[in-house]
Amino acid sequence: MIASTLTNIKMEETVPVLRLLWKERKTLVETFEGLLIDTYVLQEQPMMLTGINLQLEDRVINGLLKDRYLAKYILRLPLNKYVLEVSGKWNRRNQLVIKKMLIKNIDEYIKIIGTPE
Repeated sequence: MIASTLTNIKMEETVPVLRLLWKERKTLVETFEGLLIDTYVLQEQPMMLTGINLQLEDRVINGLLKDRYLAKYILRLPLNKYVLEVSGKWNRRNQLVIKKMLIKNIDEYIKIIGTPE
């Protein structure tokens, strides 16, 4: 899509168009559903950052959690067992900054520990 958009534009006009396309991508909230395959802590202080990897049908999504409560919850989940639906926006490092999370396959373990609010 981007290549076809840029073919009819002169070189001096490409920079504003690329900025416009980046702004459109940056403001979109996207939703994905995938299997939780990896969790890791990037930093704890001053703000907790936790990374997750979700396996989709065709690719792996690298997600980022800023919320301390959600991060502590996701670190307690066993890997390769739960399907998550996450929503968020992409950052410049091509990571999905997760704002909302939902567990699709709730079992007895999730019923015991509860779900994030």
